[in-house]
Amino acid sequence: MDEELRNTLMQLETGKRQLDQLGKQGQMIESAILELTSTVEALKSLESQKTGSEVLVPFGAGSYITASLKDTESVLVDIGAGYSVEKKLPDAIVTLEGRRKHLTQSLQQLNKTMGEMAVRMGELNTQAEAMMGQHSH
Repeated sequence: MDEELRNTLMQLETGKRQLDQLGKQGQMIESAILELTSTVEALKSLESQKTGSEVLVPFGAGSYITASLKDTESVLVDIGAGYSVEKKLPDAIVTLEGRRKHLTQSLQQLNKTMGEMAVRMGELNTQAEAMMGQHSH
């Protein structure tokens, strides 16, 4: 196997690993977008609730507890590094929708990059097949 073919095959392998990694990142971003979407919907439903209204609070694994709302005007919003800030409900919704928009843009850019990489990988694959065909003659 000559050096050019070996180099092309190495580029293909590296590209495959990169595409796999980008795909995993895309799945994580999609998951975060879904979580933000459901959170925004839940917060919007709070806008029509009054203090003292009963709600079901999820505990995970399909388990819920009934609770009474103490405050329907503000919510704690995670700002990272283990810190949260209290925001008025409409401001919290705007903040979370902004995060969702940013993640959606990131996902679009990631998908564009993956598409470009897939095209390049196709070109490399064609080159490798041509080189292997030349060596078999």
